[in-house]
Amino acid sequence: MRIESAHLTWAKDAESADLLHVRGSCTMLDMPGLLDEIAALKRAPAILDLAQLDALDSAGALVLLRLLDASAAGSQRKNSGDLAAASTSKTAAVDEGAKGAAGHYVQMLSQLRNAKPEQQIMLQLVAEHA
Repeated sequence: MRIESAHLTWAKDAESADLLHVRGSCTMLDMPGLLDEIAALKRAPAILDLAQLDALDSAGALVLLRLLDASAAGSQRKNSGDLAAASTSKTAAVDEGAKGAAGHYVQMLSQLRNAKPEQQIMLQLVAEHA
């Protein structure tokens, strides 16, 4: 039985307006669908809830960390409103030798909620070595 590809849904209550729920499978096999869902987002999340995430590999972990990284980059830009531009901007900064990318991704781990222990390990490894 195939696990459902990843789906992203915003929290419905106003208190959690910047919380994005991730469910299904977030692996290399699911990457095209996941990237399409991310591209359709109007804003970047501040927090990801992984309670309903069924599968995660290193590719999926990196995409989730970069999604949060785009949120951090977007908050540094006034009125950006463009998730893709914020992500590209941050990627360019890292490519140009910006300070401690790995340390930066480790900081993103605090923005993840309800990850299973094995997912926490994968996310930690990717954050430390990205």
